[in-house]
Amino acid sequence: MTTRIGDNSSAREARRRGTRVFAVTSGKGGVGKTHTAANLAVVLSQAGFRVIAVDLDLGLANLDLLMDIEAPYNLSHVINGAKSIKEVMVSGPAGVLVVPGANGFEQIANLDLKERQHLMQSLMELERSADILILDTGAGIHENVIKFCRMADDIVVVAMPEHTSVTDAYATIKLIAAHPKHGRIHLLVNKGDDERSSMKVAEGLAAICKQYLELDLNLLGWVKDDKVVVESMKARVPYTLFDEKADASRCLRRAVQNISPRVVEGGSAASKDHPGFFERVMTLFQ
Repeated sequence: MTTRIGDNSSAREARRRGTRVFAVTSGKGGVGKTHTAANLAVVLSQAGFRVIAVDLDLGLANLDLLMDIEAPYNLSHVINGAKSIKEVMVSGPAGVLVVPGANGFEQIANLDLKERQHLMQSLMELERSADILILDTGAGIHENVIKFCRMADDIVVVAMPEHTSVTDAYATIKLIAAHPKHGRIHLLVNKGDDERSSMKVAEGLAAICKQYLELDLNLLGWVKDDKVVVESMKARVPYTLFDEKADASRCLRRAVQNISPRVVEGGSAASKDHPGFFERVMTLFQ
């Protein structure tokens, strides 16, 4: 029997198998990537997993704003050596721990090799503190973003049901899939009007990925374009907590159900022969 996300035995099993890393990304900004990362973290934490959400949208960080966090320090303080990663990490809603990004710190988006290595060495500590890491990466096809995504266990690509968003999503997926050992790539259609039209877009993109990339894209589902999302943003509360019965909340929780078996059955990608996530990332930055 497959263990579902609502069964706390799935969280216990995750602890036995090791940390699993999810990278949430998108081909363009404005599609709801950070909302997805925040609410994914909340739902998984409510299921009993120890979750750490890391804002890696370097230079344009806003995960803390969506989770009502007043963070005195962020990743910029880790990079310049002023603070350790544990000193930067703060408590968020639903028991999620959050590592704030460096909003407005433009140079962090273009770190040199030494700075990237220092950041990775600091972030490696998180693997020992969580069942699941949620990485809110930047949007687009920046080199740093693709490198993070390629080395995650699961990559959640967020797209809206409109042409430019789908085109940009495909470009992102193509770059990630070019790495021979990339993780499982998932697609979530956000801000959809209805299930039928949203899933038609998802299925169309999946067909293209199959034909041209020989990639089996996992379709997580869709999230309704819901005014509750805007209201929750103003309140600085993840929408799955702001209104659990809202259409968007129900959709997101259904989408998480389509991920959860891999959290349990797949475990972490780390093993004696397959190093942990951040160790793998380090090899790409060398």
